Amino acid sequence: MSLREPEIQAWNIAENQFPKEGTRNEQLKFLLNYAILAPSSHNTQPWLFKIVDDNMIELYADRTRALAVVDPEDRALTISCGAALSHLQIAIRHFGYAYEVESFPDSDNKDLLTRVILDGRREPVKEENSLFEAITKRRTNRLKFEDLEPKESVISKLRSIVAEEGQVEGGEGETTIVWLHIAKEGEKNSLADLIAQGDRIQLSDKRFRRELASWIHSNRGHSKDGMPGYAFGFSNIMSHMGPFVLRTFDIGKGQAAKDRQTCYRLSYSCHSWD
Repeated sequence: MSLREPEIQAWNIAENQFPKEGTRNEQLKFLLNYAILAPSSHNTQPWLFKIVDDNMIELYADRTRALAVVDPEDRALTISCGAALSHLQIAIRHFGYAYEVESFPDSDNKDLLTRVILDGRREPVKEENSLFEAITKRRTNRLKFEDLEPKESVISKLRSIVAEEGQVEGGEGETTIVWLHIAKEGEKNSLADLIAQGDRIQLSDKRFRRELASWIHSNRGHSKDGMPGYAFGFSNIMSHMGPFVLRTFDIGKGQAAKDRQTCYRLSYSCHSWD
């Protein structure tokens, strides 16, 4: 379906709009246009940004957008904020700024996740252009994947990223937080079975269904929060009925069958520690 202006307004950001002659505050606000395009659980967008002294951006977790049922410990909320931070960092580098990042800088404020402090200029990295351009092209949908195997060059690049970014320094040395596993044929069956079992368990829970339904809106709605029906493949009519159906009926069996097929078609998976 075609999307109307209110629904895509946030995506209408172009590199040539960067206020080169503007104030630093205006420039930082412009960079945040890319940060807010990050993916998040149920598209809750659980982040708040604050510009401080024209050279610092603080990232806060917005707990008012927490998902109490599916994410009771705010793990997914924090990962969503991390995706927004990643978008912001890519944009900062693309426009030629150097920066430092302070993670969890205030032990008395658990909502303050990160401070990004601009520190002079730097040359943009040409190899990152494709990452920057992908920010405004990215969309989330829950439809079936194409029946194509990922290219070996893509898998190799993923391995390199995980090797570079998958470890953090801690009090006892480096800790692995992300790893990449290439699933073999038999393993894909097991993974698909686990996904299907999870669907049945979650969708049998009325609280989970109510929470999910509350973040789904019709295709023609003006909401910029949550998920439009077309992200699930719903027609315009079904997008109006979908939340009611989801709240009222346990559709776990049907969803499990769909997700099992989708999961089986994937040949790799990426994991992070809880």
